[in-house]
Amino acid sequence: MISIKQRHYLPDWYALLSAAVAGVGYAVMPRRLVQDFIVSGKLITVIESAELFIPLYLHYWRLKSTRLDKLIGIARKVAAQKMLPPASQRNGVI
Repeated sequence: MISIKQRHYLPDWYALLSAAVAGVGYAVMPRRLVQDFIVSGKLITVIESAELFIPLYLHYWRLKSTRLDKLIGIARKVAAQKMLPPASQRNGVI
């Protein structure tokens, strides 16, 4: 087990990515955000087989709004095209 005595808190994902690229530490981030840095050699994959699947939830108030309904529809369509389905719908396949 690794003991980490010092911690640094970074305010957002971009700050975390910038710190990792600068060699300050490590980060657990979506491959889509770091793929170009991995290909260029600025970042490395420490544990190749490590994958973390986190459910994505779209939270919104039930307001009567044509624009909001359109935005939600677009978000759902893009998510369905670009993301894995929930584990319950994958039949054990990742």
